[in-house]
Amino acid sequence: DLPYPGAAEFVQQIWQLGIEVSYLTGRDEYRMGKGSRKVLEKWNFPLNSSTAQLVLKPHRSIDDALFKTEYFANLPSAHYAQIWFFENEPLNVNSVREAHEQVEIIFFESTHSRRGTVPSDIPRIIHYLLDDH
Repeated sequence: DLPYPGAAEFVQQIWQLGIEVSYLTGRDEYRMGKGSRKVLEKWNFPLNSSTAQLVLKPHRSIDDALFKTEYFANLPSAHYAQIWFFENEPLNVNSVREAHEQVEIIFFESTHSRRGTVPSDIPRIIHYLLDDH
């Protein structure tokens, strides 16, 4: 996997500010856990600390939108002043938005299933470049 432009630098900067980072993915632990960790480490994404973790599905049969929606349901929300969810799949955006209005969602315009549409009031980005003018 190749990271999107600016993604590693963006995550590094917010993590260095003390923001907790979770890579919440629809990939499953058994088939893709080892490779996902390897790719994150290769591209210098923060990982394997109490404030930077990879969150994979325990089994591939679990629906991605359900998995991600339940992840937010299980977060100790009193622990967080704000929760931001960067997501490229419209079905996941809509599922999380419907169940967790406290989660701030940013839609990342990239390749996705083309199933569903993202409401126009959801902020969108096309890259993670911090110095783009």
